[in-house]
Order: sequence, then structure tokens, then C-alpha cells
Amino acid sequence: MRKLLPILAALLALPGLAAAEPGPITGEVTVAFGWVKKADGTKVNIAGKKFPYRAYPISTRKLDPTHPNVIKRQRSSQSRSSFKDFLEGNKNVGFGAYAPDSADQIVYQADAGTGYGYVEDNPSSLDDINLTSAAAGKPWRTLAFGMQYHNSSFSPFIIRWRCYGTNTDNPPGQTDFADEFADFGVRWDVNLAAGGFFTEIDISQAAVSTSDSSIYIAQQFRDPHPTGPFGIEDGEGAFKLGQVDTIFNAFAPPTTGTSADQFWYDWDPAPDGLYENTEIDIFEGNVANHLLTLKVAASGSTSSLTPIDVRMGIGRNPSGNLQSIVSNDGNTFNVNPSHTVSRNSPVGSIEADFWQLATGVNGIRISGKAGVNISGCNQSIDIYNFANNSWVHLNTASIPNGFNTFNEAYGGTIPIGNFIGSVNHPFFGNVNVIRARVRFINTTDLVPRNWEMKLDQLQCTVTTN
Repeated sequence: MRKLLPILAALLALPGLAAAEPGPITGEVTVAFGWVKKADGTKVNIAGKKFPYRAYPISTRKLDPTHPNVIKRQRSSQSRSSFKDFLEGNKNVGFGAYAPDSADQIVYQADAGTGYGYVEDNPSSLDDINLTSAAAGKPWRTLAFGMQYHNSSFSPFIIRWRCYGTNTDNPPGQTDFADEFADFGVRWDVNLAAGGFFTEIDISQAAVSTSDSSIYIAQQFRDPHPTGPFGIEDGEGAFKLGQVDTIFNAFAPPTTGTSADQFWYDWDPAPDGLYENTEIDIFEGNVANHLLTLKVAASGSTSSLTPIDVRMGIGRNPSGNLQSIVSNDGNTFNVNPSHTVSRNSPVGSIEADFWQLATGVNGIRISGKAGVNISGCNQSIDIYNFANNSWVHLNTASIPNGFNTFNEAYGGTIPIGNFIGSVNHPFFGNVNVIRARVRFINTTDLVPRNWEMKLDQLQCTVTTN
């Protein structure tokens, strides 16, 4: 028999923030693993991308254990509810500190600003979401959610989101969701006190978008799960049962967009990451929606550019290609260290030109995987300023023996247009490009120059007005 869910009842309307509570926690989280699907169906690895965040403590209430009410799960034939916007004319109900930036637009908001609640032992559940039409094709900029932290001592954990487009009925033991368009998780390393937190993460670098306004988002809290010889996270760690729970917007329906008054409670008899229609649950007297807000760019889009030229800058014996962005498919561009440069200088570099066809570019990101077969190396990421013929450094990081995923966005004061220049390509003629390079330096000074540097999945992504 499937486990029964206690009913969240008598949940009082509580202040979202007490005046005496401290201000926000701010910082940056890194994508530990994951991918998003482009419009053409290609999955793009986004591991290594960095997301700024801010988290506010909030007051929450759990189920009163004295209430004996239970409900039995039944396969639901309920269609999506069509709730009208609550509090018409006020699209920013909730945290005044989170009024959208001028370039952002709220396309879904389930945050009444009060009456937050959580179900114990709920580190994995899924909610249905109807976005407004403004979301179609626009890149997601921020994702706001709630998490209830219980531990008295802190240890890092993974926050994972799985985004689906379709609900269906499959045989028991299988998930009842399909058309997944994003699956990624961030590593939360920031020490938390026990309690509830409203957290907003800037996910614009993930370049998530969907043309379907009717979607489903699962939220999971899991232990880290590094795999393989290089300890690569795969998001499949044990669920943080009894340690971190999803917070619900239990006081009122969504204020922007809609959601059916139900959620999928992942318990059969313990969380397994499979969301079945037999696991649909509701609350008596309270609304069963995740605390969640999605904002998109009010205008513009995100585009991945095609590399039309990859070449060695420094080094010797270049080989391979970057014809595919699929991981571990053997398509890598390789160079060996140069014998003619000093040991305290880069001994290898790989450059690429990306065909730039977009208009109104206002942001540039370079991502990929760099690899070496020795220990003690640094990698540096640069983009080229065509206006004064110089390279602009984005970041330098240590790289292990193996592959290291990187993702860097330009955030300086040089006009973005300076990074777009015209080149005479042997096949395409005069075209506009954005140029990037990855440099390698051996920091140990102890290894003969017979090792190898590799580059894989190199991409340039631009955002436009």
C-alpha cells in the first residue's frame, strides 16, 4: 500500500519576514552538473556555470502532528485549474526586495508573501506551472524558490531542478512525465541555520527557455554524488530526507500564471525521483503549490554561435577538431607544449572564431571543457577586443589531471561591440566573429614538454536585446 500523506491543515497566515530577522545571504553557486535543451533539440552541458544568488530567512509552519486527517492517493483525472490572477493589478506580491529588474518580467509567481508551509520528509516533489504568454522563447533570468533546512550541523548539498513539458500515464514504476527540456543542479556550499529560506538565483547563464507555457518543474535536494576517476557530479546522490524540504506557497493561488491546486509528492515508500500520477496530493484548506517565481528577459533572446575556425595559437602538433559539443565523443582539439617559450609563460593555447549573426548583442559567455594529462596546470580564458587588437582576460583557474569544465561571461566596461570583428574566412568570405582562446601553463616546472592539452565542447553564447 502506498504511504499516506498527512494533510497540511490549520496553517495560519504568517508574516513572510519578521522585522528582527537578519538580511539576505548573498553569493554565488556553481552548476555541479546538468544540461538544457536548445530549440533544435540539442542538449547543451552547462556544468561549471556560476549563478549569483540571494537568500532571505522566512517564517514557515509545518503540519501540526495532532491533526489525524489523511488522504489517499488516487490517479487523478483532474484537468489543470484555470485560477484567475490573485490581487489583480499587483504582479509583484511578496517580497518587495525582489521587485523585478527593469529588464525582467515575471511570467510565474506563486508567492503570497505570507502563510508559507512545508511537509516533513519532502526533499523531492513536482508542481505543474502555467506560464504567461510572455515567457514564450524568452531566456529565463531568475528562479526563486523556498527551502526548509533542518540540520543542526551543515554539510553541502545539491539542489536539482528537472523541467518537463508533458504529463502522461505510464506503467507503475516509471515517471509520468516526458519532454524534459532541462535537468541541472547547483552545489549549495553556504552554511545555513535551521529554518526557512526564500532564495532567488540568477540562472541567465543557463540559457533555459521554452515555447510551451504549460510545464512541470521538479525540485530535489540531494547529497553530492561525485563519480568516476575525476569525481564528476551526476546529481544522483541520496535524497536529503529529513534534512531539507521544499516550501509551499500555501496561503493563496499564484499571482502571475496559474497552477492546479495539487502537487506530486515523491514518496513510494521513499523518494526515488520518479513522479507518478498515483502520487498526486492536495492540502485541505491550503493551496498546494511550490513557492516559486520565474522571471524572463523582457525582450531579447539567447543564441549559441557556431565555431567556424579553430586553430593553435601556441604549441605544436595540433590535431583533432571541435565538430561536436557532445561530451566524451572523441572530438577534441589537441596541442602539445611549445619548446620555445619560457616555463613561466603559457606553453599552449587554442583559439576559435565564432560566427556572429545576432543583432543587439549585450552579453557574451564562453564555455567548454579543457583537459591536460599532467597535474599542476592553470587554464586561462580570454576574448579578443577587435577595437584595439588585444586580448581581454576573463578568468584563470587550476585544472586537474583530466578535464575541467569552465564557463565565463564578460562583465567589464568595454563596449560589447568591441568584441565583434570582421575576418576574411577562406570559405565564408568576410564575416563577423567573436574570438576566444584558452591558454595553458604548467605551474610545477618539473614535467618534460611531452604532455598534451585538449579542448572540448567549446561554445560562445550571446544574449541580445
